[in-house]
Amino acid sequence: MEAGVVAASVEAGLVAAWVEAGEVAASVEAVVAASVEAGVVAASVEAGVVAAWVEAGVVAAWVEAGVVAASVEAEVVAASVDAGVVAASVEAGVVAASVEAGVVTALVEAGVVTALVEAGAVAASVEAGVVAASVEAGVAAASVEAGVVASVVVGLAM
Repeated sequence: MEAGVVAASVEAGLVAAWVEAGEVAASVEAVVAASVEAGVVAASVEAGVVAAWVEAGVVAAWVEAGVVAASVEAEVVAASVDAGVVAASVEAGVVAASVEAGVVTALVEAGVVTALVEAGAVAASVEAGVVAASVEAGVAAASVEAGVVASVVVGLAM
């Protein structure tokens, strides 16, 4: 999917509508899990798709449009953890690949991480038990080993 299409979808409110309708939650368990297993997510990172979205401001647009916050409130993130999607991503090397490709750093530089905190998305994730679930699933530990946490901290300090 081209970056322009995603941005247009966000502006048109389609993504927000999907979240409210619960369609995203349903898709998370099936589509995301399948994508990770099939290596689609890893391929996207390697091909620079994620990086392109960040550069094009798509991710920032999601944060500003409240899509990310809405996803947390709708328990989409929690569903991802429960379905093992996050853990699968770490095992498949997607998180590590994102760090190597500079995606995480780009997100920090673009102010996305800060925006998430200001929008209460991070706090909401904690309340929803997402962080706890991630720790239990070993995702947090894997992220630290892959240098993800360090990258974010360094990026925020810049």
